[in-house]
Amino acid sequence: PPRRRSSGPWRNPAPQRAQPPCRRRPPAPRAADPVRQLLVAQARPGAVLHVDGADHHYLVRVLRLAPGAAIAVADAAGRRARATILDVTGDRVRLRVDAERGAPAGHATAPDAVILVQALPKGTLMDRVVRQATELGVVRIVPVVAERTQGRADPAAQQRRRQRWQRIARQAAQQSGSAPPPIDAPVSVRRYLERAPQHGLGLLFQPGAALLHAGAPARAAGAVPVAIRCAVGPEGGFSAAEQALFREHGFHAAGLPGGILRVDTAAVAALTAARQLLASPRAR
Repeated sequence: PPRRRSSGPWRNPAPQRAQPPCRRRPPAPRAADPVRQLLVAQARPGAVLHVDGADHHYLVRVLRLAPGAAIAVADAAGRRARATILDVTGDRVRLRVDAERGAPAGHATAPDAVILVQALPKGTLMDRVVRQATELGVVRIVPVVAERTQGRADPAAQQRRRQRWQRIARQAAQQSGSAPPPIDAPVSVRRYLERAPQHGLGLLFQPGAALLHAGAPARAAGAVPVAIRCAVGPEGGFSAAEQALFREHGFHAAGLPGGILRVDTAAVAALTAARQLLASPRAR
């Protein structure tokens, strides 16, 4: 008799038709977002620049730009321009600077400047403060070591932290379109006040003080501030001795709306209040 065909699990399946390999279409090059910019050595029209390293990765891998694409560029002197990518290799991008743009908001060449005097907070909160202050357009960040600063580091560790803050400021500037502010080396409150030039308006933000918009010293005196120095304390605020030292050097107490704020929240609120004061018609 004929043998029955087995239907057990050991039966060889019918051969399947091989599928052709799927080929992914390479992403089409796209233009740079207008608010993004690349920080270069000089943004002078006509200059031909060579970009490598992390900036090469930023242009080719992150923005996926190709030859002919436009990118916004800026330099430390405050010049802003549009550049065109000429060619791209595996490790270098060559671009040409074309037309200039306007000065970035908050750059040191602007008549109204805001400086952040920030007491070092605990942990990595200073990283967030640097990023947000850069996005808000401050022209300088001055870290100070207060009496209530926690976790004081040795000079070598402080130098490494400062280099990290500078990298964070650079990244924030590329994303926000502002100019990267200089970041000073951390010093004590007394040393900063002894060396800092006493020009513009100094504001010491602390809980319980009168709100800035309720009676700003500059408005009461009828003065027009060309610069505002915003002093923000660490966790627990500045000590009574430090507050007296600030007042001796011309700082005025100022409050912020709300309750007890985190250090990074207080810094953003203080810088925003200072910007509003500079933009107020009564301060002009």
